[in-house]
Amino acid sequence: MGKILRKNMVISLIICIVMTTTAFAGSSRQVKYTYESNNGNYTAGKLSHPENGPKEDDGIIDFENGDADTGQNYSWSSVGYGKYMYIGTCYGAMYNTMKKMAYELNMELSELKAIVNVLYNGTLYVGDEKNNPEAQNRAVIVKLNTETLEVSIIEPPKNMGGYRASIEFKDKLYFSATGTTPYLLEIDPKTDETKVVYKSQKPSSPSISTGIRGLTVVGDELIASMIGDNGAYIVSSTEPSKGESSFKTICTQEDLLDYPAYLYTDSIFGGSIWDMVCFNNKLYFTVVTGKNGDKSSFAMFRGENDENGKWTFEPIIGKEEDNTKYPLGLGASRSGAANLEVYNNHLYIGGYNDPMIALSDVLNFNFENLYKDLSEPVNLWRMDKSEDIELVAGEPNKLFSKRVGNQTSGFGSSLNQYVWDMEVYQGKLYLGTFNIGSLAYPIMQFTNGDVLDMTKEEIESQIKYIKELIEILSNKQNSSSKLEEVISEETETEEISEETINKKNVNEEDNNEENSNKDIDIKEETISENINEESVVKTSEKEVLTQENEKIIDSLEEMSKNLEVITEELDSTYEDNTSNRSISEQEIVLKCLEDAKKIYEEYKDELSEESIESLDKLLNKEKIQNFKYFIESCKYLSKGQRGFSLLVSEDGKNFETITNDGFSDPYNHGLRTFSKTTTGLTIGTANPFKGTQVWKITDNNADSIKDSIVDNNKATYDKYKKEEVAFKIRYNGNTLESVQKDYKSLTEGTEYTLKDEYIVFSTDYLDTLDLGTHEFRFRFSNNGFVDVKVEVIDSSSEDTDNPKKPNDTTKPNNNDKNESISGPNNIQTGDDSGIVILTILSVCCLVALFILNRKNRMKS
Repeated sequence: MGKILRKNMVISLIICIVMTTTAFAGSSRQVKYTYESNNGNYTAGKLSHPENGPKEDDGIIDFENGDADTGQNYSWSSVGYGKYMYIGTCYGAMYNTMKKMAYELNMELSELKAIVNVLYNGTLYVGDEKNNPEAQNRAVIVKLNTETLEVSIIEPPKNMGGYRASIEFKDKLYFSATGTTPYLLEIDPKTDETKVVYKSQKPSSPSISTGIRGLTVVGDELIASMIGDNGAYIVSSTEPSKGESSFKTICTQEDLLDYPAYLYTDSIFGGSIWDMVCFNNKLYFTVVTGKNGDKSSFAMFRGENDENGKWTFEPIIGKEEDNTKYPLGLGASRSGAANLEVYNNHLYIGGYNDPMIALSDVLNFNFENLYKDLSEPVNLWRMDKSEDIELVAGEPNKLFSKRVGNQTSGFGSSLNQYVWDMEVYQGKLYLGTFNIGSLAYPIMQFTNGDVLDMTKEEIESQIKYIKELIEILSNKQNSSSKLEEVISEETETEEISEETINKKNVNEEDNNEENSNKDIDIKEETISENINEESVVKTSEKEVLTQENEKIIDSLEEMSKNLEVITEELDSTYEDNTSNRSISEQEIVLKCLEDAKKIYEEYKDELSEESIESLDKLLNKEKIQNFKYFIESCKYLSKGQRGFSLLVSEDGKNFETITNDGFSDPYNHGLRTFSKTTTGLTIGTANPFKGTQVWKITDNNADSIKDSIVDNNKATYDKYKKEEVAFKIRYNGNTLESVQKDYKSLTEGTEYTLKDEYIVFSTDYLDTLDLGTHEFRFRFSNNGFVDVKVEVIDSSSEDTDNPKKPNDTTKPNNNDKNESISGPNNIQTGDDSGIVILTILSVCCLVALFILNRKNRMKS
């Protein structure tokens, strides 16, 4: 028995040591890279790929070989649950747009990729031939543990559009999935099991945009925007877990006055129903209205549900002919959409320009839209419960004579083209932007001096991509020449064969008739002459084409040789210098063009037709105006800084800037999504260069984020005694956001009140409840929650001589443990109870071994 006991003790000791080591190892992955705001009030720590810094590969997940999947460009949606952040991605955001462009331009994708590599010096993601040779979409849903930084894949890579919106509803998480057939995906965060609960109507036309994104909760209903052959529509369900049969359509394209623009050729790629929220117990949502190239501004509707479950919809911001309270876009002509958030009894409306149209125009050397977007950057408004709107950030105008906040349009930068997301956390409003500078960098680098600051490695890289483009163009030209030669040879062969057949047919005719022979001789002579003439013409054309192709090929080869010389001379001639480039030279050119235009108009009548035709092309009003747009755009770009802006406000009016450069990463062109977790506020970036990143924001002036504690989680209410039921809360720096029953929020002041550190339920409210046990949920500002139970009884029928003494509910129930607010995880941040238990077990094993050894020695 002694040997067996000793063996078991040794095995237990080994297991304990291994488990203890594993527990420590799991927490060893730590934040390495941080960013601090200029005034030191806020710090951001990088959670995804924590070993990689800004401007390095990310994308949250890796391929099997360990390479970062940088094609995961956007954290397109996210939702916090306890200490976890669930993230839905968008794969190859700009690359997928390139594919469509190549198809529309009838251009080889490889050629367009080479051009983009030259423009962005190989930094923009244009596919991964090594790890994703088939260029498949690989959108995923992942779960990030914000304490250990561990990443789990919930939905594996799928060849679909991505996950554009997400929300929590009745302890389940829902993601809007885009693709050929949009659908709504449910995740149970307790098990991470997933299932599709609703599929949109599959559009029969490929021109219908399927990028659904509207998702919110109103009362007891989950609300989602969808798309079909007849346009946009909205569905709702009180029990979405039951599947598609639980959903009903509450709104159609017709109900929305045919406002939604839902085709890919429409504004913002057919943005349709854009963003939606619940405010003042009503549904509010914005709508993209620009159709067929028209850059109309956004509309906003209000939806109300009556006691019979019937929904009605009315435009608050809309077209003049519909007698809306406010005009489209609130007077901002460039805002094609708007994003929404509720804070301090106001609905915040963040403008959303559509710079993608401007950037595509730039490829055709049209700078008008780019200039107009840069001259009218993003604004922020807010609406109260009476639906009165005021300007928070922007320039006063006819509609809004003043602004109530401290920020101008663009929040300090004309490059901020939209408010991409907003979130309320610990009583503050956070706001993130999209910055056009990263995508406009091919122009920007020449206006802000960056092109003069290129390192030797960057210049070598640039030359490499230029050479690759030249090689592709050269091969294309060679292929074109060979194709023309083949076509030319086939044509000549066909003509010779036809000539032979003609001669054979002629010779087979009656040779005995002299006149016929003469006619044949004449025909043969004529045919021969015609063939010779055509051959001379075709040979001449072929020679010209060949000469032109040879010239192009020679030019490309010469360029390649020159690049080789430049590369060789870099080591000896490169100097690391800095300079600021002025655009005054461009303004001088514009002045000369304008002066020339005036002189030309003055003497136009005296010029020849040929001169007028040439000068009209050079000095026309449109070209000069476009050159003005180019110069003005350059001015804006020369002053801008790449990377999104993150701002925060404590009063909803005045904002403080946390970053205006994407946490020192110019490739982070957007702050796409926020998530509230019990460890802090997390954000997901849009980065079409190196892959999306996840960061956590820390308020350095606030106490460290801890879970709130409920001292007692069970209580009893006697309808006969009518004594108050109260729960004592240790807030630990948090605030109470809501008290819920069956996922519906109760009304403070009527159904419950806050008294010092107690949540007290109203006896009038408790009297309305049925006898039995009722569950309530307390939600706090760190997104944590705790569930408590109230048992409702009625002792009026009991023996009055021996009344049952009611629970003293203002004191902790000795039979119940203190409960922390950490969502599905009751272990608090920094809890080392598991390690302590394992350590005690280890010590006990050692003591037991010591006693056994001592007994064995005594026996011996």
